[in-house]
Amino acid sequence: MGRINEPMLLDLVGRIYEAAADPDRWPEFMVAFARAVNAEGVVLWLHDFADGSASFDGSGASLACFTGFDPAAIGSYGAHYSGVNVWVKNEDKLTSGSVVTSSMLYPDAELVRSEYYNDWLKPQDLFYALGGVVTKHETLAVKFSAMRSRRLGAYSEAELALYRLLTPHLQRAVSLHRRLVQTRLPGQAALASLDLQPTAVWLLGSGGELLHANPAAERLIRRGDVLTQAANGRLHARVSSENQRLQRLIASALRTGLGRGMEPGGAQMI
Repeated sequence: MGRINEPMLLDLVGRIYEAAADPDRWPEFMVAFARAVNAEGVVLWLHDFADGSASFDGSGASLACFTGFDPAAIGSYGAHYSGVNVWVKNEDKLTSGSVVTSSMLYPDAELVRSEYYNDWLKPQDLFYALGGVVTKHETLAVKFSAMRSRRLGAYSEAELALYRLLTPHLQRAVSLHRRLVQTRLPGQAALASLDLQPTAVWLLGSGGELLHANPAAERLIRRGDVLTQAANGRLHARVSSENQRLQRLIASALRTGLGRGMEPGGAQMI
């Protein structure tokens, strides 16, 4: 990968938010990301730094998915090789939002002498990895990694830069997943899950119109001293200067959700 292609970047960002809304679409994003960085396997999983354990179970409330790997190899990693993975020993380099290559974490020359390489990577013809910690809470992390053969060479600065640009969007997707609690809730149950959140949540249509507000959000609208809802269904802040920023944030979020932008969103005190 010589340089970042903007249409490709926008496509990947759009796929992340499609997967955030419908977790069954994570494999589509992962296949597209694999093409973009010339990877042979891509995996999204949960890692606990406390005991080195890994979880690839995407059922229930978990968030995990992989493509390009033999399920048996993924199973053996979770059962044993997560504990001998030399790339995850440098926890200080694996903070929330960090993006690294495997060579940054452990010398390539020493990797070939490890159990992890000889018994798990080598049988799959894998050597280089590009990855990072999407989010991390205490010792539990959501990690996303792409791997490829030694013959394909180390990951480039352009591929690192692409991952860094996608990271805030992956973080937003994980945050939304946590709000929905489960990965495969039907529509009405998903809304019910949002209704249990103490934080105000609004779901907007493609034109910015309000589709659903949880009770905390409805209370803010009813108060009328901070936010109001116009006849066309759009939200507005009471103070003009604050409303201008609010509209910019909404517009950028909508563009990203529609695959026409790449802003991860933002926060505003009103």
